[in-house]
Amino acid sequence: MDQDRSQRQIEILRLENFTIDEFSAWARISRTTTYRAIKDRSLIAYKVRGRTIIRRADAEDFAARARMN
Repeated sequence: MDQDRSQRQIEILRLENFTIDEFSAWARISRTTTYRAIKDRSLIAYKVRGRTIIRRADAEDFAARARMN
């Protein structure tokens, strides 16, 4: 089980686009915090066929701004 979890974490690090769950795992924040960041526009997200997508570049910008605060 732990090996499966480790493998999934490695896969997440390589993604170019994140779902809400993938971004939350990558940023180590809750889904609720992710949705709040999208709502207050500190994190850019896109809807693609009903799914919320966060681009890696936007995720990294969000993380960089979070480190400054």
